[in-house]
Amino acid sequence: MTDASGSFVRGIWVGIATSAVLVHIWLAVELHTMRGLYAEFRSQPPLPTRITVSPLWLWTLPALGTLAIAALIARRPRRQLPYAALALALVLFAVATWHFSQAPIHALADAIH
Repeated sequence: MTDASGSFVRGIWVGIATSAVLVHIWLAVELHTMRGLYAEFRSQPPLPTRITVSPLWLWTLPALGTLAIAALIARRPRRQLPYAALALALVLFAVATWHFSQAPIHALADAIH
């Protein structure tokens, strides 16, 4: 693989990582009321839900992701593994945030049926 094509692929990974950070910021805006909603439940939601709706999780994760992307761009490693690993981790964190923040609602809806 030539350096130009390697650089292009690394750029794709950075784009995926940046998109995941932007999705997480959107989730932080959209899910900020979920904590209050779960406070009205009779029982406490599961630990993963409490973590993923906490403001600390919702706002720290995109900040750390942005710093990690900036550090990766500044260091410019030649190998693609750091880029791919960061992109995958940020995507998985965004998916986990969405899934665990909504899990009690889906469980309640399933119980109603």
